[in-house]
Amino acid sequence: MPDFPLMCFGMENPTKEWFCTRTNDLHVVDAGLEIEWLESLNSFQLLCLTSICEGHLNGHRQFSTKSMPILRVVVDSALTPNLSVAKPAIEEQMEEVFNSNALRLTTQFHHGWSDNGPKQYCLSLDAKKDRTSNQMEEWVRDWFKESITFLRRVDALVATISRFSADRCQSDDCS
Repeated sequence: MPDFPLMCFGMENPTKEWFCTRTNDLHVVDAGLEIEWLESLNSFQLLCLTSICEGHLNGHRQFSTKSMPILRVVVDSALTPNLSVAKPAIEEQMEEVFNSNALRLTTQFHHGWSDNGPKQYCLSLDAKKDRTSNQMEEWVRDWFKESITFLRRVDALVATISRFSADRCQSDDCS
């Protein structure tokens, strides 16, 4: 599991503590995030949540305190060798899954290999719309639910690509 904070860095906004049963770690998260979302985002087989923010009125698109909801996940680093073999396939199929999903209308999606730090496949989802209320807006709830559904599909896709790549690598004796 990655050793990244799951919290939004805008600590002037209301927060709560949340205990992740997957990692057995206690995290400080935005107060409006539903426990069900956090548990769902931490129940994936191969994707690991690294950052989440509900978006804030006092936030900005370019700074750590975000004005819009965001999600950041990485693929389990144990799969890096398998996914490296499948680089063109994973990038193409990620785009296909995203473009076939209604989330494409409300979300900016970026994915690819990390440029710094350990080599990991990273995924970023940013809502295209900024928060306009301190109260949890219905569109934000919908965005998180749709994002979780999308990431479930991505998790399954990564599992399939990883298995295929591992099988191919074994038969080709990749090293």
